[in-house]
Amino acid sequence: MYRFLNKIRAFSLQQKLTYSMLLTNVLMLLLIATVFVFYQYYKERQILVAKVQTYAHILGNNGASALLLNDSVFAKDVLVALNRDEHVVQVALFTTKEEVLAAIPSRQDPALNLLSHTETYGFHGRYYEIFDPIDSEGKLLGYIYIKYSTDSLYDSLILIVLLTLGTVILLSLVTFWVTSMISESVSIPLFHLATIAQLITDKKDYSLRVESDAMGEIGTTIDAFNTMIKTIFTREKQLELSNDKLEESRKLLEFRVEERTRELQERVLQYDRARKESRKLAQEAQIASQTKDAFLANMSHEMRTPLHGVLGMTSLLDRTRLDEKQRQFVDTIKKASGTLLTIINDILDLSKIESGKIDLEMISFNLVKLLEEIVEILYPRVEMKHIALTKYIEDDVPKHLLGDPTRLKQILMNLTNNAIKFTSKGEVFIKCSMQSCFEDKHEVVLHFVVKDTGIGISDEQQKRLFRAFTQADNSTTRRFGGTGLGLVISKRLTEIMGGEMWVKSEAGKGSEFHFTIRLVVDKNPPNENIDVPVHLFAKKRALIVDDNETNRYVLSMLLKHWQIEAVEISSGMAALKYIAENRVDVVLLDYHMPEMDGLVAAKKIRDIDPKLPIVLAISASDPQLLQQANNMNIDNVLIKPLKEELIFESLLRVFQPNFIQKESVPPFTRNYDKAPRLQVHNRPLKILLAEDNPVNQFTASMMLEELGCRVDVVCDGQLALGAYEREPYDLIFMDGHMPNMDGYEATKAIRDLEKDTGKHIFIVAMTANALSGEREHCFSVGMDEYMSKPYTLQDIQNLLVRFCQQYKGNAISTPFDENPEDWTESVPSLIPTPEPASPDILVPTDYMKSIAKQPEKIKQLITLAISCLPQQLQSVEEAFKRKDWEVLERAAHTLKGTAANTGGEQLRITAYAMEQAAKKIDAKATKKLLPSLKKQTEAFLNALKTADWSTLL
Repeated sequence: MYRFLNKIRAFSLQQKLTYSMLLTNVLMLLLIATVFVFYQYYKERQILVAKVQTYAHILGNNGASALLLNDSVFAKDVLVALNRDEHVVQVALFTTKEEVLAAIPSRQDPALNLLSHTETYGFHGRYYEIFDPIDSEGKLLGYIYIKYSTDSLYDSLILIVLLTLGTVILLSLVTFWVTSMISESVSIPLFHLATIAQLITDKKDYSLRVESDAMGEIGTTIDAFNTMIKTIFTREKQLELSNDKLEESRKLLEFRVEERTRELQERVLQYDRARKESRKLAQEAQIASQTKDAFLANMSHEMRTPLHGVLGMTSLLDRTRLDEKQRQFVDTIKKASGTLLTIINDILDLSKIESGKIDLEMISFNLVKLLEEIVEILYPRVEMKHIALTKYIEDDVPKHLLGDPTRLKQILMNLTNNAIKFTSKGEVFIKCSMQSCFEDKHEVVLHFVVKDTGIGISDEQQKRLFRAFTQADNSTTRRFGGTGLGLVISKRLTEIMGGEMWVKSEAGKGSEFHFTIRLVVDKNPPNENIDVPVHLFAKKRALIVDDNETNRYVLSMLLKHWQIEAVEISSGMAALKYIAENRVDVVLLDYHMPEMDGLVAAKKIRDIDPKLPIVLAISASDPQLLQQANNMNIDNVLIKPLKEELIFESLLRVFQPNFIQKESVPPFTRNYDKAPRLQVHNRPLKILLAEDNPVNQFTASMMLEELGCRVDVVCDGQLALGAYEREPYDLIFMDGHMPNMDGYEATKAIRDLEKDTGKHIFIVAMTANALSGEREHCFSVGMDEYMSKPYTLQDIQNLLVRFCQQYKGNAISTPFDENPEDWTESVPSLIPTPEPASPDILVPTDYMKSIAKQPEKIKQLITLAISCLPQQLQSVEEAFKRKDWEVLERAAHTLKGTAANTGGEQLRITAYAMEQAAKKIDAKATKKLLPSLKKQTEAFLNALKTADWSTLL
C-alpha cells in the first residue's frame, strides 16, 4: 500500500490530473451503469409478475364454471388459451381439496398433486410460480396454478449489461483523451514555471523569464511570477546601491557611537553621584526617623516619669480620709494628670500610625459588653451635664466577633467623648448596624454612628476636621480644650481596620460621626449568652415610661427581641392614665422625668394597682434614691447605665418570683480600707525596687508598703545586682533606664548568675517607654512581667496577686530536688492570705471570691478557662512529642497561669513542675509528669463544669 502511494506521489502533475479525472469518471459511469442495470432488472421482473397475475385472474374467472360443475374437459379448454405463450411451463386447475381438475401440458405431472397454495408462490430458480384461489360470491371454488419461465427476463438483462459496459468503455476513452488535453494545457506551463524558478534559485540569474501563451489563472500566475522576478531584479540593483550607502552610514555611526559613549560615561558618573547622594539622603531620612522614634521614646519616658509620680501619689492620697475640699483638689489633680496622659498616648499613637508600626490584635470579644463598658465609663460625665447617653445594636449584628476590641473601643471612646464634650443638653446616641456581609457570613462590615445634639459643625469647619492638631476653630479649643488628635487617630484606625469615617453635621443642629470597620465573626464564641426562657415572656406587656425618646426606642427594641409587647409612654401622668385603662404586666420606669419623677409616679401606680411589678431606673450618683425605692417596695431597682443582662434578670424575677438573682452592691461610696496584705509564710513579701528617679522611688515604695510589702530601694542596675547577690528577695521591680548599668543589663546579669544557682527570681519591668517593641525587648532580656508608667496602686496589687497565684512556690526559687516526683513537696506556699492552700481540686481564688456577687464575671471567667484548658494541654503534649523544650516551657507556664487564676491548685503545682523540668531540658521528668498533668487537667475541667459556685463562693 505504501509503495503504491509513493508511486502516486512520484507522478507528474499531468499524470495526476489525467488519472484522477479518468478514475473519477470511470467510477461515476460504473455507478450509473450499475444503478441502471438493477433498475431495468427490477422493472422487467415487475412486468413479468404482473403478466402472470393477469393470466391467473383471467383463467380464474373463466375456470370458475368448470370448477363449479367439476367438468375437467371444460376446464382443459379454458387452460388451452395459454398455449400461445411459449414461456408458460405449466398451468392447472385444482379443486377445493387441492386435487388436479385439469392441467396443460395434458400429461399429468405427479408433482402437481403435492402442490400447496402456501408453498408455490414467487420465484423459484428460473421460474415464477403462482397458486391463487378462485371464488365466486365469497365461496371458494378451487385454485389456479401457473408456472412461468424467467428466461426472457435474464436474456434482456444480459443484453442491457453488455450495452452498458460498451457505453462505459467508450465514454472512458473519450474522458481519457479530454483529460489528457486539459492536463497538458495546465501542466506544461507550470512545468516551465518550475524550471525557470529552479534556475533562478540555483544561479541567482534574475534576468530569466517564463515564456508561455497560457491564459486564465495559469497565465496570470506566470505573469505575476515574471513581474515578481523583475521587481526582485530591480531591488537587487537598489540593494547594491543601498549597501554602498549603508557602509558609509556605518562608518558615520561608529563615529557617533564613540561620541555618544563618551557622553553616556559622563552621564553614568553623574547618575552614580546622584544615586550616592539619594542613598545618603535616604540614610539621613532613616536616621531622622530613628531619631524621631528615639526622641518620642525619650520624651515619653521623660514625661511619663514625673507623671507617674503625680498619679501614684494622687492614688495614695486618694486612699486616705480627706475632707470634701481636699478631695476636690485630689480629683482635679487626677483629672489633669489623666488628660495629660491621654495627650501623650495620642501623640504616640499618631507616631505609630504615621510610621506604619501599629499592629492590630485578632482576639474574640463581645460587642454588647464592649459598648456597655464604654457607656458605663462615660456615664458619670453625662450625669454631670444632665444629658442622656444610650447605645443600640441592631438584631442582625453578630455579638461575638474577632478583631481588635482595644482599638475599636479607642475609636468609640474618642467619638463619644467629643460628643459629650460638645453637647450641653439633649443626648448622645451610639448605634451599630450591619452594612454588609462577606463569605457566607464569615466576615462583616459594621456601621457605627455616634450622634449628638450638640453645637454642630459648619461645612467650612468640616474640611479641616480630620487634620492633626486642629479643631473646628480656635474658639473651640479655647472653650472645650483638646489637641484635635483624637479624630485623626480614629479616622486612620478605621482605615487600618478596613473601613472609613465621615461626618454629617450642621452648625447648631448636632453632629453624626459615622465609621465602618471590617471584622470576622467568631464561629466558636464563649458560652456567655443569656438563655432566654421565651415561654415566660409570651403575651407579656411592658410599659416603658421615660421622657427620652431614644431611651424608649432602645428599650422597646430590646423587649421586642425577647418577644415582650412594649408600650412607650413619655410622662408619668400619661402612664397613670394608660395603666388605669389597659392591662400591663410590668412597668419600666425612669426616675429622672419632668413634672412627675419616677418615685412619685411609682407611688401613684401603687395606688391604682398595688400588685403591678415596677422596675425603677435610677442614677448611681444619688444613693438615697435606693433607700427611698426600697421603702416603697419597688420590685427591682436598676442602676444606670442599664445593661441587657440586668434588665433581663429583673424581668425574669418579675415573671418568675422564684428566680434567684445575686444582688450586686452599687459603688455609692468609696472604700477607704487598706489594701490586702500579701504575705509569704506569715511574713511580708520582700521586694527589691531598682529605680533612679527619686519621685518614682518614693511613689513605688509607698505603694508597695501600702500593700504590706518590705521594700529595698537601689538607684541603678549595678547596685541591684549587688543587692540580689547579698539578699534573698521574693521579687524585683526593675526600671529599664538607669545610670551605670540599666535594667536590661542588670536582668541579663541576674539570669547569668541563675544558670549556676538554679534559682529564678521574678523580675517586673517598669518603663515609661510606651513605643512598640519595648514589651518584647523586656521579655527578650529575661524579664517576666511588664508594667508601663504611669501605673496605679491597683495595677501593682493586681500584679502581685497574679504573681502569688501563678507562683505559689518560693519566689527566690529554692533549688528543686533532682527527683521530679518530690517537686511538689519542695514548692513552698505563697498566697495573698496566710491561710494554707486547700488540697481540693477546685479552690476559688481571692479574686473569684471578690467577684462572687457578680455572677456574669464568674461565668465569663469559668467559660474562658473551660475553652482554653484543652488547647493549652494540647500545646504541652505537642511540644513534648517534638522535644521542643522552649515551647514546652511556655505552654506549661500558660497552663499554670490559667489554673492559678481559676482555682486549680493541684494542676498549677504540676504545671509549674512541668515548666521547670522543660526549662532544665529534663526529658525523664517531663515524661513522668505528663500523665499526671493530663489527668489533673481533665479532673479540673470536670470540676469547673459541675461546680456549685453559690456554695463555693
